[in-house]
Amino acid sequence: MKKNRLEKAARMLRRFNGKKIVLGLSGGADSTALLRLAMDCGCDVIPLHVNYHLRGAESDRDERFSLNLCAGLGLNVYRCDADVALYRQKFKVSVEEACRNIRYEAFREAMASTGAVRIAVAHNLDDQAETVLLNLLRGAGVRGLAGMSPDTGEIIRPLLSHSRAEILEYLKEIDQDYVTDSTNLKSDYRRNFLRNDILPRLEEIWPAARRKMAETASVMREQCEVNAQFYRQFMDDSDKELFYDDLEDMDAPAWLIHEFAVRNGIPADIAAEVARAWDGRRIMTGKHWNLPGDRTLDAERDALRIHAAQSGNAPVIVPEPYPNSPALMKRIKTAPLTELWVAGDVRIGVRPWKRGDRISPLGMKGSQLVSDIMTEAKLSAAEKKRVAIVYDLDTDEIIWVSGLKRSRHALVKPTDAIVTRFS
Repeated sequence: MKKNRLEKAARMLRRFNGKKIVLGLSGGADSTALLRLAMDCGCDVIPLHVNYHLRGAESDRDERFSLNLCAGLGLNVYRCDADVALYRQKFKVSVEEACRNIRYEAFREAMASTGAVRIAVAHNLDDQAETVLLNLLRGAGVRGLAGMSPDTGEIIRPLLSHSRAEILEYLKEIDQDYVTDSTNLKSDYRRNFLRNDILPRLEEIWPAARRKMAETASVMREQCEVNAQFYRQFMDDSDKELFYDDLEDMDAPAWLIHEFAVRNGIPADIAAEVARAWDGRRIMTGKHWNLPGDRTLDAERDALRIHAAQSGNAPVIVPEPYPNSPALMKRIKTAPLTELWVAGDVRIGVRPWKRGDRISPLGMKGSQLVSDIMTEAKLSAAEKKRVAIVYDLDTDEIIWVSGLKRSRHALVKPTDAIVTRFS
């Protein structure tokens, strides 16, 4: 091996001389090179191979190669047989995400069971460039453009400073073969499309395009550290609300919105939409975004707030029966909206409000969305959860939005012997 061919990777791996590291081994060029280099640097390597069974005989070929390679090197291999279809059915994710999640779950299990200090994966400089470009096209902020970290404290990527060409040269010099995943040659995935079609075209004009993108990622990672310190001037990482006053004080409020989004698992496209909705003063009260994890992001009067999904438990409404009378009818006609009076024979159901609910308000024609009623009342997301929807079990007609609107249906008549009050 020529001196310094993969010297940056070797320097990182030497830090783990004599220490256990779980190493993801697919049998491809990158992971095979990482395995050989890690052993040369004195790491106690624990190879792990995942068979996703997605490419038929080719998947089995990769497994055989990995097992034979490690046997020749005197290493025992951790194996993982993945049922990608079952995982996707359970968690409703893409093939790519399912494979990634299965892979890292296996890595972490092996790490915990062996006492390894790191998980080593074989991402290289080309992968970093693809990640930066992919994140840019997704509308990512600084954190997305920072790409992958060389060392997260759990995962190391020793090859991140080396191109695929350098890695192939290294394998050639040590006379080490490897297998090729045929799906990497197809452009039916977004990353493969960038790898096979876009980046080669860019490098026809900018030969150092991939390396420059990787260098940009390094600069952005440093910026992320500065941003993290600055962010803590406004809020803690666990905060679930972002006040408009803090945004007004900033020259670049979109940055703070993106940081808030990243730290709370809000997708980049939603973060970008929220940033566009900011008009320099506040976001229109009542705007609402659905988030992963059965959560919502709500634009309230003073802040953006993240809430858990609505509880399925109905708010408590207490029924009180009364014998009807002319005096009671007068009281009913002037009753506040915090009370509901219905005939005693009306069967009542109570539940939380849900999107799409409509009521036919007393004194109005047509119907109105309950969500609009609550927005007009300037209720916060937390206050909306406490609103009870009372409806007729026989007709499913909403007859009361507690404290806000009464329907023109199921009104009490003088002929009703018994009436019921709800409050």
